[in-house]
Amino acid sequence: MLKKRRLYDQALRYSPLRACRKKPQCPLNRRHEVQKRKKRHKCKPTPSPHRCHRCNVDIVSGTRTLFHEQQFLNVSFRGAHVLPVQDTSVASVISYAVKNKGASSLSAALEISPNGIDFTEDAVATIDAGALKVIVPNRFLRWTRVRLTSAHREKAAADVYYQDQTLGISREGH
Repeated sequence: MLKKRRLYDQALRYSPLRACRKKPQCPLNRRHEVQKRKKRHKCKPTPSPHRCHRCNVDIVSGTRTLFHEQQFLNVSFRGAHVLPVQDTSVASVISYAVKNKGASSLSAALEISPNGIDFTEDAVATIDAGALKVIVPNRFLRWTRVRLTSAHREKAAADVYYQDQTLGISREGH
């Protein structure tokens, strides 16, 4: 029995499973211990998630930053145009890049909403002809959209790129 235990310890020392014995760190860089959730046997290929109970955050081993993008190319309008609504509830970083392809300047307003119906203006940028500007929200609400307005109700055209990143952690209830 003792010999089997020694062989097991030796095999574990040089095994990739050894990394599983490390205590996970809190993703919010807090200095407190993270408690392990119930986990599968060490031989299972999927690592088990851990929970930081003080921060109320799940730590999922082996996760990475997720990236999402939507492009609205050659948007032509006269006066004002509203782009489709984006659900940004799980995104950590949100950006809208607006390239003015028209001959005159245009205004891009980032609007946010708690319910996808009632919107309020959050950030505004004036974009000169041929220029590119990035707009990011100042406050968080679940829904975002961009309203483009041309100067003096002239014909305008723009390319709009929506990009977001989601970290590999999830809050309880998602």
